[in-house]
Amino acid sequence: MKKKILLAFMLFTMSISVVACGDKSESIDEKETRQEREKDNDDSDGKSALLGKLSELTGNDVPLTATVPDEDVAVAVTDETATVEIMTEETVATADEMVAEESDVFNLNIDNPVVYSENGVTLTFDGFEKDTSYENVNNIKIKVENNNPDNKKVYVEIHHVTINNMLSDEFVCYCEQENGEEFVQAGESTMINVRHSMHLNSDDEYSMFYELQQDRLEVPDNKIQTIGIYYNIRIGTDSEREERAAILNTSDYKEGYLESFYGDYVTSIEVPTAMHYYMYNYYECAEPEAECNINMDGKGIIEIYKKKTESGTVFVLKNTDEEFINYNHSVMRVNGEDIRELNEAADNTFINMIMGNGGIAVFEFSASADEIRSAYEISNDVPLTLSLTIVDHNQQEHEVTLMTIE
Repeated sequence: MKKKILLAFMLFTMSISVVACGDKSESIDEKETRQEREKDNDDSDGKSALLGKLSELTGNDVPLTATVPDEDVAVAVTDETATVEIMTEETVATADEMVAEESDVFNLNIDNPVVYSENGVTLTFDGFEKDTSYENVNNIKIKVENNNPDNKKVYVEIHHVTINNMLSDEFVCYCEQENGEEFVQAGESTMINVRHSMHLNSDDEYSMFYELQQDRLEVPDNKIQTIGIYYNIRIGTDSEREERAAILNTSDYKEGYLESFYGDYVTSIEVPTAMHYYMYNYYECAEPEAECNINMDGKGIIEIYKKKTESGTVFVLKNTDEEFINYNHSVMRVNGEDIRELNEAADNTFINMIMGNGGIAVFEFSASADEIRSAYEISNDVPLTLSLTIVDHNQQEHEVTLMTIE
């Protein structure tokens, strides 16, 4: 029996030596080919083949101590020999870090990545990457190809990106072209890097903004289903801007899935879109309706949904219009009292824009009835009514009742 165990140990030692030393003359291409071939082998078959080799040398009584768990060993079997690669504790830790770092955002499969394709000009979504110049920043890459038949230059400005209907960043995205110009000449192409910041979550870890919002809705995973690209484009130096939006679906997209976490419909509210204000300040258009070529009716309908969560009550504001809605600020009130200070535990990130095509904003209410009554000296026999006020850029207030607090 001791002889059998010794032979088994020798086989493992020889196998590890083969892995450690190898053929130093092996080329990179040959190594990659070998790794791909090894990867394709079924693990269970590999383990059986390894135990078979041990059996041939030691008989049928293979000691249990020779069994190596799946997660600790990668087996590659050829016709003549069995190779065992044992992962050290340090290697396992490195692999775990790689898995954690390669989040879903860097491995997207977009069904149709084309954002724009007209007049010989094509914009294509080219994925996410970490920004090497700035810590805790991701880039969204958009490829611009200009094959305009009239040799017109193309100008593209990407100002917002949504993920799963939510803003990927609470602020305007900063974008720059890799060619260093504001335009792309005919016959040329370049990449636009849309830079947006990561945000600290409650565990002091950096997350994408949409992940923070989805956590509030208690969505069980952070798989990316949709990406919205909001931009303006003009072809030719003397042409007008055109505001556009493209909603891209990933292979994980399920119709109605995200909406199922919004909760119950409460009410709707009509507010000015204030697009002219936004375009005037952001694009410096003297006459935005004409120069920016925006189809504006000046009205936006917001649907409001309510959902009970572990931390309190969440309200989802959904833009039913194609235009994005831009307003000054919003206020939660109880019986007319501004409760923002009392509601700080909810950590309501300031958002004054709800993107079109189903874009949402998430507000959380976490104060209790007792806290409200004590803070504002409200008698116990007086009903508590929670309302939301949206203040537009003309300082006009648009108020809607959300619920009665019991």
